[in-house]
Amino acid sequence: MDSTSLRYSYDAVAAAYAEGFTADLRSKPLDRAMLAAFGEQVPKGAPVADVGCGPAQVACFLADLGVPVLGVDLSPGMAAVARA
Repeated sequence: MDSTSLRYSYDAVAAAYAEGFTADLRSKPLDRAMLAAFGEQVPKGAPVADVGCGPAQVACFLADLGVPVLGVDLSPGMAAVARA
């Protein structure tokens, strides 16, 4: 699948995808622990990039820890959901 087709596919399902995955970290204690450990290693105030951020559940988790995060996604639909 080329990048244009992939982008349109994710755009088409962005809202439904977000509903299914935005809260997925709640049921993943190991993922939360690893992200928290990562967040502790980031120099204070240094930004990180969440590339392929989808609905931005990881970016939001890191931001809640005080890590400045920039979310980037191929799909404008996913990026719009992430901003919301």
